[in-house]
Formats: sequence, C-alpha cells, structure tokens
Amino acid sequence: VLYPVIEYISGHSYPRIPLFGVAPCPTIIFSLALLIGSIPKVNKKIFILLILPAISYGFIVPITLGVWADLILLVAGIYGLVMLMKSWRKII
Repeated sequence: VLYPVIEYISGHSYPRIPLFGVAPCPTIIFSLALLIGSIPKVNKKIFILLILPAISYGFIVPITLGVWADLILLVAGIYGLVMLMKSWRKII
C-alpha cells in the first residue's frame, strides 16, 4: 500500500508508477510478505533468493535512480533476513 503512495508523493502519476507483477521491486516486496507469513514451512533457499535482491535493489536503486519508494524494499529485505535468522535459531 505504501509503495504507490510514496511514488505519487514523489511526483509520479499513474502510468509511471511501477506496478505489482510488472516491476520487480513491488513484486519482491509482496513475495517477501507472503514468505514471512509462512516461515516455518517455507524453503529457506527460496527465501534467501528473494532477500538478496531485496537488499541490493533497495540500496542501489534509490541512490542511482532516485526511486525513493524502493527504500521499502530495503526494509523488507532486512526484516526478512531477521525473521529467517530467528527461524534458524529455533531449528538449531
């Protein structure tokens, strides 16, 4: 919900806002939210494959391209990493 709001506030109108399912950043945020909700049952390799681009895109894209809504991607990646580490501690 915050992604399109931040894009609209930053001056982008409807056709220029990255949409879910088309652009990778909102899609990764949604996928991470689904995986965080199902942490005990999810394959950890898939989770890591989403965390790595979330953290890298969330850091690089806002600085280079000025898409400030992608900072949410960085927050989602860090939160996903923390939740994954918590779930590994419960297993070990």
